[in-house]
Order: sequence, then structure tokens, then C-alpha cells
Amino acid sequence: RAAGGDISEATALVVAGARSNRRDARALYWSAQVYRRLAQSAMAILAQLSPDSPNLLKLYARAYELKGQRDAAAQAYERAVALDDQDASTLIEYANFSSRGQEFDKAASLLERAVALTPYDIQAQILLGQAYLESGQDERAVDCLSRILKANPQNEAVRLELADALHTLNRLREAVSVLRSAPNDPDGRISYMLATCYARLGKAENARRMMHLFEQRKKRSK
Repeated sequence: RAAGGDISEATALVVAGARSNRRDARALYWSAQVYRRLAQSAMAILAQLSPDSPNLLKLYARAYELKGQRDAAAQAYERAVALDDQDASTLIEYANFSSRGQEFDKAASLLERAVALTPYDIQAQILLGQAYLESGQDERAVDCLSRILKANPQNEAVRLELADALHTLNRLREAVSVLRSAPNDPDGRISYMLATCYARLGKAENARRMMHLFEQRKKRSK
């Protein structure tokens, strides 16, 4: 059915088959084929209706990335951004693509633009802080992550990333202060980071105590 262009009927048949046997390898294979055809059909329709659509260009970019054609994907994202540079979601998607390619400076630049457009998007700010860390811009990471943590002190991942940036900058006492302010430490990661900071500060007893807490909490979290 799919080969003949009857995507609707093919989809109905595949869904019925998949429901009857969810582990049927043939049903899974044909599901993938039909959904691929659906995606191609959707892209063809969009190309006819709006050939310069940023959304269409993002679809092309995703398809290129799946094929391993990163240069073509990047060009598609660049065109999408050029057509609508006020769409933060496109900038964020392009930044995530850049991060997957280890292009963290590029990702940080794109995320700076996205955050400027959506200053209250905490997730975009977190991504920016992470991009700063990955690109070695630790001072900027500290500024960014400090603002996020102040607004959301329950975010353990941000607290650890901030402490890591401070640790890298040799601002160990500040890192200790950030870690000791944590409201909880369910899996022991805060304790482990504290042990590392105390060891570098020459506080061996504190380091041993924190490492002991880490081992206890790690066991409880399993």
C-alpha cells in the first residue's frame, strides 16, 4: 500500500498489525517504513505550500543530521535562523545540534541570542550555562548558573555545575559555600564534590567525613 502511495491505508494496516503483536519484527519494520513515507509526504506538502518556511528547513536539517550530513544540516539551520531570527526555539534547536557536534562556542553564541529573546526561559539559561562550561568559559558559566540557582535553589544539577565551575577556577571556598547550601543530597553527589574541595583546601578530616557520607548516600540511592 505504501509503495502505491496509499499512505493512509498502509498506516491503518500497520497500526492494526502492531496492536495484535507488539513484538512482531515485520510489523515494527513496516511501521518504520510507513512513518518514513509519512515524513517524506509531509515535507513534500510543506515544500509546495511554503518553500522558504523555517519549519521546513528545520525538518530538512533533522533529516540531514540523521543521515550524517552535518554540513548540510548546519546550512539548513542557518537559513532557518536567517528567515526568522526572532524564533528562540530555532536558535535553541540549532544550539543543541551544535553541542552534539562538540561545537560549544557556536552553541553558546546561539543560546545567548535565544536567552535575549526569552529571558524567563530557565531551560534555555541552563543550556547556556552548560555551553559556557563545555566551551571553557567558566567565568561566564559562574555568572549564568549563579542567577539560575538563585531563582531555583532546588535544582541540584545546576548547583553541582556551578560548584564545578568554581572548582575549575580555583574558587574553592565559594564552591564549598554553594555546596553546603544544598537543601538535600539524596545520591551523595554534593558530598563527593565537597570532599574534593576540602581535599584541595587541605582539610583532610572534612574530606574524609564527606567521602564517608557520599558512600552511605550512594548505597541508599541504589
